[in-house]
Amino acid sequence: MNRLLVGTAAWYVRRGNEVTGPFPRGLLLQYRELGRLIPPAEVSVDGVNWYALSEVPELSVDVELEAETASPTSYEGEIDWSRERGRARRRWLEERWLPERRGADNSEAEAGRPRGGERRSSPASRESVHFGSEVSRSGGRAFTYAIAAAVLVALVATSIAIWRFVPKEVPSVNLLKATSANCAAAPAPGVRWMGCDKRDASLAGADLSRADLNNSILTGADLSGTRLDSADMRNADLRGADLQGASLYEVQLAGARLDEARWIDGRTCPPGSVGRCSAPAP
Repeated sequence: MNRLLVGTAAWYVRRGNEVTGPFPRGLLLQYRELGRLIPPAEVSVDGVNWYALSEVPELSVDVELEAETASPTSYEGEIDWSRERGRARRRWLEERWLPERRGADNSEAEAGRPRGGERRSSPASRESVHFGSEVSRSGGRAFTYAIAAAVLVALVATSIAIWRFVPKEVPSVNLLKATSANCAAAPAPGVRWMGCDKRDASLAGADLSRADLNNSILTGADLSGTRLDSADMRNADLRGADLQGASLYEVQLAGARLDEARWIDGRTCPPGSVGRCSAPAP
């Protein structure tokens, strides 16, 4: 036995391919007493060099186990109290490390399984309780990690789907126009009155060529003799407006409402005129 191992405070335990730990020496001693740590289990202080339990005197409880299994009375027929104390210690450890024993006693009796001392006589069953719980905890952690990974994959897939199917170019022409409109500007060529309220405005004879009047409100406005060449008047509200004598060369009137407006030739547009001074076809 390597002298450097003497006094080691923590140990790893290996059973086949399964490695657990590190565990404090005191805990392993209690496992040894309870029969949870038995050959062919091996121990190590660094996870590299492994030793059989018989090679580690610091983890030996053979003396205690021999005292417990020996007769509780001496040759003279007197009770050996040191042995009784050893038995009491084992019972105390059993109750401390297996708190579920009390609740399981009834079910064990019904199932015909051994209890009490018989249970302590089976090291394999006691060993499986503790290390089985460790495996259960490991399985719980693995399940949690799996759920987290699934959520992450779902988020990534959703992000990719949104990126692929949402239009890359969001229509923003009208928004940009609305933010650049100047409704307080004076009448002038190229003036930007998009969406502005110019109802009943007096604009007779003004030069509004190339003006942006998209979606503007011009109901009842006086536009007689006004120059509106190449102006954008789409979707404008021109109901009741006066356009007599106005210049409308290459003007855009798609969607413009012209109900009751006076047209450039002096006639009144009929109700339902949209985009031109004439009623829609029946």
